[in-house]
Amino acid sequence: MTRAFFLAATIFLISAASFGQEYTTFFPGTNARQNSTLPNSKDVPRCTVSGVVVNSVTGEAISRAQVTMYGNESRTSLTDSDGRFSFDDVAQSFIGVMARKPGFSTPRRRFEQRTQSCSANSADAIKVQLVPNAAVVGRITDPNGDPVEEILVRMGKYEYNEGRRVFNIGSSATTDFDGRFRLGNLEAGSYILIAGPSSPQMLVALRGVTPATYFPGVSDRSAAATLELKPGATIDASMVVKEVPGFKVSGRIVGMTPEQRGVSVQITNSSGDEVGMTIGGRRGPDEFTVVGVPAGNYRVRATAYERGNAPVTGVAKLTVAKDVSNVQVPLSPPLTLQVNLRADGFDASQTRVSYSQGDGAHMENAPMVNVRLVNTEENGPEADSTLDGIKNPRWVVKNIAPGTYMAEINPIGAGYVQSARLGSIDLLRERVTITSDQDSIEVTLRNDAAEISGTIDSPAGSLLVAIPSSTVLFPPKTGVVGSGVDSTSKFNMSLPPGDYTLYAFDAESVEYLNPKVMEKYATQGVHISLSSREKKELTLKKIEVTP
Repeated sequence: MTRAFFLAATIFLISAASFGQEYTTFFPGTNARQNSTLPNSKDVPRCTVSGVVVNSVTGEAISRAQVTMYGNESRTSLTDSDGRFSFDDVAQSFIGVMARKPGFSTPRRRFEQRTQSCSANSADAIKVQLVPNAAVVGRITDPNGDPVEEILVRMGKYEYNEGRRVFNIGSSATTDFDGRFRLGNLEAGSYILIAGPSSPQMLVALRGVTPATYFPGVSDRSAAATLELKPGATIDASMVVKEVPGFKVSGRIVGMTPEQRGVSVQITNSSGDEVGMTIGGRRGPDEFTVVGVPAGNYRVRATAYERGNAPVTGVAKLTVAKDVSNVQVPLSPPLTLQVNLRADGFDASQTRVSYSQGDGAHMENAPMVNVRLVNTEENGPEADSTLDGIKNPRWVVKNIAPGTYMAEINPIGAGYVQSARLGSIDLLRERVTITSDQDSIEVTLRNDAAEISGTIDSPAGSLLVAIPSSTVLFPPKTGVVGSGVDSTSKFNMSLPPGDYTLYAFDAESVEYLNPKVMEKYATQGVHISLSSREKKELTLKKIEVTP
C-alpha cells in the first residue's frame, strides 16, 4: 500500500485570483501593527494614500491600471501616465490596495504586508508590482510540412487541490488557414500544449482524424515536454501532428428505464482526453454511435439522466483496432452508504452542535462528521455525506458511482476520527472499491486531541501541513488560525495523539499527499510526538516550494 498523508492546512490570507492584480495592506497614520477599525470620531487623522504601479520585470510604470483601495473606505482610481495613483482624505485605519490590468497577473507571493507612517498628512508611497503575462505562438503542420487548419490548440497545466495534483485545461485557440495559432495572456509557469483532436466537421466527414497530440508531438501526456513560460516572454511551440485512421464505435446502454431519456456517452484515453464524436440517428434512446476514434485502449462512460433523480452512470473498457459494434455499457444505479457514528470520551456539552440541510433535516446534541469519497480515477465522480430524513435524520453518502475511492473524514465540531471502517476495510489506511451498498461506514470519534501552537518565522501567507508517521490516507483535518497583520504568523492546531512532521510552506502549490514529492522537504520539517491532551509550542521556518 502506498504511504499517503494527513492534511491539516489553512491559507492564512486571501490571494488575488483574478487577472493582473496585487494586494497590499497597511495602516496609514500609524507605525503600530494592529487590526484597527475606524473610530467614530472627527479627531481621526486624515491622510493621503499614494503610490505607483510598475512592471515587475522591467520596473517601468504601468499607466491606466485600475487601483482599488478597500477596508473601511472603498475607492477606485486609474494610474496616470507615470503609473501613479492617489487617494486623498483617507481616515487612519486598516487599508488594502489592489491593482489590476489586462495583460498582467499577480506575483507568486501575492500578498505583501506593510505598515505605513503618516508624515505631514501623507502616507509613504506604495509600490505595487504586476507581472507581465506571457504568450505561446506556433504553427501546426503535418509530416509533409503542410498547414493543419482549424484544429484546436489548448494549454493545460498541473495545479494543486488539497494536496493532490490535477491537470486542468486553460486557454485555447484554433489554427488559421496557415496552421498558425497564438495563446496570449498566460501567467508565468509550467504548461503542456495540446493540439487536436480534429474539428467535429472533420470527424463526421472523414475517416482520417488527428488525435490529441502533446508537444513536441507525442500521444501520451506523461511523455509531453513542459513549456516553461517566463514573465512577459513569447515562445514558439510549433509541432507536427499525424493523421490516423478514425473508426466507428457503436453499441447499447444496458439497463435504461423509460424515465431516463437524456443520455451522454464519452470515450476517453489513458490521459483523460475525450476522443471521437457522438452522432445522431440512433435507433433508440439506449443506442449510441461515436465516430473518429483512433486505434487504442479506451474507457466508455455512459450517463443517463432522469428528471428529479441523480444521474446513473456505467463504464466499460474498449479496445479499438477497427470499427467496433455491439459495445455493451451496463448502467449501475447510484449507491447509498449509511454513516454510523460513535463518540468516545465526549460529554453532553461537547456534542451540542447544530447542523441543518436544505431539505429540512436537522440534527443537534449528537456527534457529527462529514464523509467525502474521493475517486481515485482522474476527474472521476465524488460523493459527500448529507443528512437524510427530517424526524429521525441520519448521515448518509448518496449518489455513489461504483468505483475505487479514498475516504476523507472530518468531524463537525470537537474531536477527531479515531477509526473508520467499511466492512473489513480500514478507511483511514486503505482505498476501498465500492460495488454495493450493503455495508455501513462505521466511524468512532474521540475527544482527547493534543494542542500545538506557535509562530512561523515569516509574514503570513503560509500553508501549514502536519504529516503523521503512521500510514494514514485521510485522517480528519484540523483548523489553523493565523494572524493577518503580525510580522510573524501565529497558529494553533488540534491533532490526534501520535508522531508528526510539521511543515510551513510558502505556497499552496505543493503535492503534499505524494510521498515522493515530500521526500525533498523531509529534512526541513519539525518532528514532534504528541500524547493525549498534551500542549506544545514551537516555531516553524517557512519552506520555499520548488518545482
